[in-house]
Order: sequence, then structure tokens, then C-alpha cells
Amino acid sequence: MKSIRLPYKNDDFGNHMFSNVYWSNTSAASQPKPIALIFHAGGFMAGDAETTPKVQKQYLADRGLIVVVPEYRLLPQVTGKQIYQDAEDSYQWATGTLPGIMRSEHALQIDPKRVAVMGHSSGGTSALHIGSLHTDTVKAVTAFCPALFFADSNNTAHFPTNVAPFNSIPDFTPTEEQWSEISPPGKQISAAPFVFGRKEGDAIPPRVLWQAGVFKRGQWTKHLAPDGDFEYLDPMARVDSQWPPTMIIHGVEDFVPGRDVDIVKRAEKALQEVGVKSEVRLVDGAGHLFDHIPSIGTSDQGSKWQEAVAGLEWLTTHMGS
Repeated sequence: MKSIRLPYKNDDFGNHMFSNVYWSNTSAASQPKPIALIFHAGGFMAGDAETTPKVQKQYLADRGLIVVVPEYRLLPQVTGKQIYQDAEDSYQWATGTLPGIMRSEHALQIDPKRVAVMGHSSGGTSALHIGSLHTDTVKAVTAFCPALFFADSNNTAHFPTNVAPFNSIPDFTPTEEQWSEISPPGKQISAAPFVFGRKEGDAIPPRVLWQAGVFKRGQWTKHLAPDGDFEYLDPMARVDSQWPPTMIIHGVEDFVPGRDVDIVKRAEKALQEVGVKSEVRLVDGAGHLFDHIPSIGTSDQGSKWQEAVAGLEWLTTHMGS
């Protein structure tokens, strides 16, 4: 798999924000290729373009898609509306600017009217958001364990939680020095350490501790929408019959606020009621981001990998020609 890293916009300080772009070593130059736009996990507070499992990007690239994974501005420096703006800007760049770059520099053709959108956790919510806005070009959406129904005031995302793993997380109040690392006054954070990928014994970054505390104290949605406009952030508030084919994959043992099984079943019902081609897959024995464990899809080819494959195949089979 080949890859390049390209800027798709500038942040609030005039610095580049990047997307990683991946494609197969054996891609035929003459055949226009669809785009797979993937939004990484991290609760809108952490992660980067490398967070999405490499094996999933490889799978899509090997099936002829140009895979684009943008980074985006992170809480607490911005709000959910600005994060969604980054998602939209990355979509516009991938469909408007990237085809010319890939044609002139890599002799590859891109079909900007065939787009698959995928994401994990908060990235899954962004994927649903973009899918709801671009029903003409987005041919399919796969969302792994997305946060759903922000606009519902009874959503568990609005309240403190003490379920695992949050019940074992110590309270954390950043020092002034730690806060300046989390939210530096003169630097935009659009890529940050993620919980996966740390080696045993590594110190947990302040941002990761802060992120866990935000969920535990029920402050996540307040950071996302300080103006209280949760409906804007809630793609489920815009469900209609024009939505692209949508798959949601969720671990039965996923207890992160805003992502419980009942919420996922509610989404399934909402999609079915308006006639959207959709499928919801509930994965037994799987927790949040079960597909991000490094062995899944590499040494472990078992049921959890097969569930991830179902989500990837949902995208590839809807691309058409």
C-alpha cells in the first residue's frame, strides 16, 4: 500500500492540517477509483490519521478505493460545529482538489461522485453527518460504535457515568502546565496521543486522562455544544429516506455514554421507518473500538475481524461503477 500526507486546509493559526491518502501498489491508472473518506476515533478529543487500523485501510485500498483519512481540530480548543466544518472541508478537498493531485502526480484517476464514508466512535458520528449532507455522491456509510441522538436530553452522553471502564479511572484535574499542553494558547491541536498504541509502562498523556474525566463527569456534550445546539451535531435528527445505505456496527459490551445497545437499536428503527437501506450488527463479547485491538485482522482473523470486514464490504459493494 502506498501513502502520502497532504494538507487539506489551514487551522486557526495558519498552519497546515493534513489528510493521509492511501492506495494499492497495484492500482490500475486508467480506471477511475472511488474515495473512502474515514474519520478517526478519539471522542473528538484525541487521535490522528494513524489511529484508524492499518489493516482496514489496506483492505479498502486493495479493493480499488482511494482511502483518505483527515485529521481535524480537537476539543477543547474548538466546538463540535468547528469539527464538523473540518469534516466538510476534508470532503470538499477529497472530491474537489485531490483528484487533480492524484492524476498529475501519481497518474491515478478518482471518481469524485462515488464516495464511501466510514468512521469509528466520534468519527462514526462524523461519517453519518457527512453522509446525511451529501446523499448525491455518498454511496454508503459504515459507522463503528458511533455516538448517536445528541439532541435527546435524556441521552446518557449528557450525564456523569460510573460504568466500566470509567468507574476505575481516578479523578484528574490538570495542573496549569498540563492544561497548557491540552489547550496551548498559540497552537492548534489536530493530532494527539490516543489510548491505543501506548507501550506498557508509558506515562498516560494528560490529554488522555482529561478525556476520560470529561466522559466520567458528563461534560462531553457541554464541550461539543456550549451553545446547547445539539440538534446540529446530531445526524440522527436529519434521518430521511434520501440517506445513503448505512451500516452501524456496535459491541454489545460497549458502555461508553451515548453508545449503548438501546441507542443503537433506536437508530436501527429510525432508519428502517423511513426506508433507508440499512443494517445494524451487534457484536457479542465486543467492547468499544473492539476492531482497534492490534491483533484484530492481523494475527486474529476471528469473529471480530469478520465483523469489521462486513463493515468494509458494505462500502465496497455499494460503490458501483
